[in-house]
Amino acid sequence: MNNLWSKANFLLISILLISSVVSPVWGTDIIFNENPSYLYHLESNTNELSNFNSNRATNYMGDSNSPNNKQDVIFDDLLINELATYEQNEVSEIKTIILFEETTSKSERIEFIDNALDEYVILDNYDIIPAVYLKCQSSELASKVEILESFSPLKKVYKSSNYLFPYFQDGFPSSSALNTDFYPNWWLPAIGAENLAYDGTGVRVAVIDTGIYEHPDLNLTANRNFVSDESVLDYDDLVGHGTHVAGIIGGNGGGSGGLYKGVAPGVSLINAKAGDATGLEEGDVISAIEWCVNTANADIISMSFGDNYPIASDPMILALASVTENGVITVASAGNSGPEYFSGGSPASGIDVISVGATDSNNDLASFSSWGPSLSYLGYLDVVAPGVNIIATEAPESIISDKNRFLGDFFDFSGDADYIPLSGTSMACPIVAGALAIMKQAYPSISPETARIALLEGAQDLSSPDDSEFMKSGFGLINITASLEYLDDLNATYSNINNVVKLSPDEIPIK
Repeated sequence: MNNLWSKANFLLISILLISSVVSPVWGTDIIFNENPSYLYHLESNTNELSNFNSNRATNYMGDSNSPNNKQDVIFDDLLINELATYEQNEVSEIKTIILFEETTSKSERIEFIDNALDEYVILDNYDIIPAVYLKCQSSELASKVEILESFSPLKKVYKSSNYLFPYFQDGFPSSSALNTDFYPNWWLPAIGAENLAYDGTGVRVAVIDTGIYEHPDLNLTANRNFVSDESVLDYDDLVGHGTHVAGIIGGNGGGSGGLYKGVAPGVSLINAKAGDATGLEEGDVISAIEWCVNTANADIISMSFGDNYPIASDPMILALASVTENGVITVASAGNSGPEYFSGGSPASGIDVISVGATDSNNDLASFSSWGPSLSYLGYLDVVAPGVNIIATEAPESIISDKNRFLGDFFDFSGDADYIPLSGTSMACPIVAGALAIMKQAYPSISPETARIALLEGAQDLSSPDDSEFMKSGFGLINITASLEYLDDLNATYSNINNVVKLSPDEIPIK
C-alpha cells in the first residue's frame, strides 16, 4: 500500500494548499480557468483544442452586485443562465430535471408537476433518483417560479446538461488504408494486459454512448436507445464513437487476426445509446444508467463523455451514488481540456465514479488530458490509461468513419470488420472499463470501492516526474497484472476482499 499512502499524503497537502486559495470563494457558484472550455472533446487527432467563450463563464458567475431572487433559490446556475438568454416572449423548449425530496413518491411528483405547469412532456420519472425529467417552454418555467418554490418537497430544478463530443482530425486526404505493420497494439502491453488468465467472460459491461454497430468482433447482448424523441429500437451508431469505445473494452479482434482486440474480449456488451451527433442530454444519460442497472444487469458502466464544469451535476451524482450502492462500478473519461488545472467535469468529477486521464505510447501524459482537481471531488482524477492512437472497431458509414476514410486513417480487412485509430480520454476510459471487467471475472464479488483501490494500488508513476503530479495523472498508469496481484494478496490474507480499511474519512475522497 506504499504507493497509495504516498499519493494520499500528497493529496492531503494539496487539499490544504487549494483550500487556502479556494475557501474564501467556496460558497460561490463556480471557479473557472482563465479560458474555460464547456465543450468536451472526446476524441482528437490534434493537440489544438478550442477554448470556450469566456463570456459564458461570466454569465455563470453572474453579477456579484445583483440581488438574489427566487430563481436563485429554486433553479440551478446553468438553468438561470439558460433562461437569461431568451427574450421574455420567445418560444424556446428546454429540458430540465426536477429533483424532489427522497420521500416524495413517483405519483406525487407527477401530480405536483401537473398542478404547477400547463404544457410539458414527461421524458422520465426516475426510480434511481427522486426526480422527473421533462421538457417544457422556457417562458412557462420562468413564469412559474413562485408555484415551484411553494412546494416544499421540491428541492431544485436543474437544466439537463448537454455533453458534447466535437473532435478534430489532422492530416491530408488519402485513397489508401494504413499498414498494420507500422501500427502494433501497444496499449495492451502498456497496462500489463498480455497473457492474462482472464478475458472478462461472464461480466456485463454497459457502454453509454452514441450506440454500437454490430461489428463482428463485438458480443452485444442488450440494446436500447435513450435519445429523446427517437425510437427505443433505433440504437445503431451513426456517429461511430460508441462502436470504437465498445471495441476497446471487449472486441475479440477476430477481424484483424487478433491484432486489435480489446482489453477484455470475453465480456458481454450492453448498448445503451444516449447520444447522437448533437451530443448527450444529461437526463437521457440518467435514464440509460437506470436501465443498465435495473434491466440490463450491468456490472460495469463505461461513460466516455462529459463537460468542463468543475462541479459535478447533483442529479448525476445522485444517480452514480445509487448504482454504486448497488454494486455497479462506473468509470468515466476525465476530459480533453488540458493542460490546465480544474479542466475536468461531470460525470467524471463525481466521487463515486472512477475518472480516467490519457497517456501516449511513451507512457507520458497526453497533452490534451484534463487535470484535476474538481470542486466536487478533490481526488479527481483517479488514474490514467493509454488514449493516443488507439485502434478499435469501426462503424461503417458513420460520421467518424467517413472522415477517417477521407483522410486514409483506417485499417481495411476482409468483410465489414474494419478498424480506425482515435485519440482522447474517451479511449482511455474503456481501457479501464476492460481492466475492471478482468478484475470482476477474477473476483466476482468485488465491490466498486475495492475495485477502485485495486486500480490505484496497481497503478505506476509515469515516465516524467512532472506528469506524475497527482493532480495531472492521479495514482498513475493502470497495470492489470499488478492490480490482480494486489487482489490475490488480499484474498490470501482476508476472508473477504471487500473488508478493506479506508485510508481516510469520507470527507476526503480517497478511500
